[in-house]
Amino acid sequence: MKVLVFFSLLIGLNAHALDLDKYKEKLRSHMQNMLGTDTTNKLLGKKEAAPEYSLKMPKIPEFEKSATDMESLNKNLPIYFQGSKFNDLSTAEKRPYRLSFIKELYSVTTQAQAKEEDIINSLNALEQGGDREGVYRGIVLGRVYGSMESFVQAPSDKLIGFVNEYAAMFLNKGYNNDSMKKLSLYSLKRIVTEQTLELLDVLAPEKEDIYNWYGIFSAFMARKHPNVLTNNVRSKTNDLWHYEWAKNVPFQQIKSEVIIKIHKVMNSLDEPVAK
Repeated sequence: MKVLVFFSLLIGLNAHALDLDKYKEKLRSHMQNMLGTDTTNKLLGKKEAAPEYSLKMPKIPEFEKSATDMESLNKNLPIYFQGSKFNDLSTAEKRPYRLSFIKELYSVTTQAQAKEEDIINSLNALEQGGDREGVYRGIVLGRVYGSMESFVQAPSDKLIGFVNEYAAMFLNKGYNNDSMKKLSLYSLKRIVTEQTLELLDVLAPEKEDIYNWYGIFSAFMARKHPNVLTNNVRSKTNDLWHYEWAKNVPFQQIKSEVIIKIHKVMNSLDEPVAK
């Protein structure tokens, strides 16, 4: 009887010249429960998997640079506000977007609020023509972050799983699980982010490669971690949307978004390991 009901429904849809493709996926799960997968596929056809991404991932070359190499920073960058000097947060508010970036950067890297002195120093560095990547490296290569790396708590399985998946897909690299288990969250974040920034520098001559990589990267992060990347821009799951966004912003803004997304996601996966 149930089978006849389904057949009647299908015939009725056709009789009213409705587009069956629009409805059949809604029926599929019910039909599978009652008729089985084989019969359902015969009636509706096999469900075609939509392509995971519209963009094509560029070829990831082998690359290796010193993680502490500072020579490439701040070269050939325009000096927009040369000579500007901020002394406190009230004057720093004259640059609200930069101020917002610096506060978020400190928050996601150290998981603590930035001190006023750190904000002012970072803002003045940007005002003197420094770049966002330079501010980031100043944090993770500094004394405070170094001390945080020294307090080693074994990373969670979720965190290790993310690093493995991310490195294989976006860096064409593999990490040793036993080695990762000896590192803190802060060391893992620094290593993964540094290698990602190095890759972006390698891809930089081919802008399309950067935009394609970033589009897939951002869609991947938004789909996998919707509860972490929640604002209107970062939550988009369409890789083409992120591709178009990247085409319209400076390279340093792409890099800063990559930095923040990696740190936010890895922070969320840092769960205490059960003993």
